[in-house]
Amino acid sequence: SALSAPATATTYRFERLPLEQIDSAAQASLEAMAAEALAKVGLRQVGADARLAVQVAAQVTRLDAGPWASPWGAPGPGWHVGIGFGGGYAGSGGGWAAWPGFGLGYYDYLPPPPRYWREVSIVMRDAATGKVAYQTRAQSDSGWWDSNVVLPVMFEAAVQGFPQPPPGVRMVRIGVEPKVR
Repeated sequence: SALSAPATATTYRFERLPLEQIDSAAQASLEAMAAEALAKVGLRQVGADARLAVQVAAQVTRLDAGPWASPWGAPGPGWHVGIGFGGGYAGSGGGWAAWPGFGLGYYDYLPPPPRYWREVSIVMRDAATGKVAYQTRAQSDSGWWDSNVVLPVMFEAAVQGFPQPPPGVRMVRIGVEPKVR
């Protein structure tokens, strides 16, 4: 951060790069998510007379488990053959017995659910000079599938401590409640 003043009454406008203009609806949705987080730290969205020009971006990658990802370490679903030995006690004077065994069975499993890797970023530039005033990002790796719930919280985590967050990488935890439909 190159900002030193408190965020109160600081104004901003969103700015889009050419690639961000291709899917205008998706970018508008990201900007709405980021606007909520920016409002929580005292920033106010205005038109042309803004002090800061803000660019936001997000990336979501679904990570599916491969066929080798059996939770039991087996090579995968299919027919399997087994050979073993067993034993037992026959009860009242019958004594112990041992016998060889042979088994044939079909093994199947449900693969683990997918994971989602997400990253959001915010770049704020001084609107008059174009110099970067603040840059931040947040990353998440979880099994939560609904990005419309997770991304707003990630923008909130990204601006935590604005305008002077502690330097370096840090862990930020914010609780998320699922939306009931």
